[in-house]
Amino acid sequence: MSQEPRSLLQPVTQEVRAQARQLVRTARHATMASIVPDTGAPLASRVLVAPDITGDPVILISDLSGHSQSLKNDARASVMFGQPGKGDPLAHARITVNGLAEEIGKEHADYERIRFRFLLRQPKAGLYMDFPDFRFFRINLSDASLNGGFGKAYALVRDDLTETVADDIVAAQKRVVEHMNDDHADAIERIVVHAGGEAGDWLIGSIDRFGSDFVRGDKVFRVEFPSEITTGKDYHMAFVGMARATAGHS
Repeated sequence: MSQEPRSLLQPVTQEVRAQARQLVRTARHATMASIVPDTGAPLASRVLVAPDITGDPVILISDLSGHSQSLKNDARASVMFGQPGKGDPLAHARITVNGLAEEIGKEHADYERIRFRFLLRQPKAGLYMDFPDFRFFRINLSDASLNGGFGKAYALVRDDLTETVADDIVAAQKRVVEHMNDDHADAIERIVVHAGGEAGDWLIGSIDRFGSDFVRGDKVFRVEFPSEITTGKDYHMAFVGMARATAGHS
């Protein structure tokens, strides 16, 4: 009697979900594969990315690129995140997410939010992002495969990767980011250093319900909030609490 093959997939825990958020939401670039209209072959290329507040990745591409025509013909896309470090590249965590690409044009209700968040993560894109041939696409995620290293394979669904965000949280995010960056640079640096990051002129690059991504040049450092954000007012208490926790930290 033949035995059923043993699944190599591990249970998805809160720690696994946090690792997935870390990989996707701190990335500045990723490798995206789309489907070539004429041949049906996959086309993979490097793209700039920034996370929407929901956790869905956003890309900015030109109409002149092969990806743009591919996504307009077939919205299916697959994006791989993760940077290899020293030693065996396969020993380092990476995640491949799948979803449907949605064009976010200027008439879209989310356009201003998408543009604001993308520019914080990719400031040099401000040189060309408003050119008429450039388009934002949001990859609305469906599922993902996370490999955290040898023997650490996980299958994730949309609810593991993204979250529904209430209107007051969406409305608060721009105000909170601008206020913190303009008036509390010292607190931002203390929060990053307290969490294990380097000292320096950090800015908030994006926030979501679970944490904040801080940016400094090409570097991104994520700090998860002590508790999940449930209303727009929670951001104030979250940052106040994290700043107070740094008291005496040098």
